[in-house]
Amino acid sequence: MKLCSLPNFKIDSMGKVSREVLDLGLQDFHQVVKFVHELPYGRTTDRSDYHLVLREGKGTCSTKHALLSALCIEQKYTVLNYMQVFTK
Repeated sequence: MKLCSLPNFKIDSMGKVSREVLDLGLQDFHQVVKFVHELPYGRTTDRSDYHLVLREGKGTCSTKHALLSALCIEQKYTVLNYMQVFTK
């Protein structure tokens, strides 16, 4: 999925994740997606806490998606989760 196919919206300070991304200087959803995408793959110290993706600067697909989903929920945007399946 291309970034341009995702909705873009301004991030308002509406919750914990929103404030964390704003503190990083990220102002809209596309900036957040690009930032999270560019973080290295790696397990955080507690895989059940998606907030650690931003604090530790890494994450798995699951924790990165959980973080983005939480942001969308805080911003009152519908969350659609997609799973890609690769076959030979």
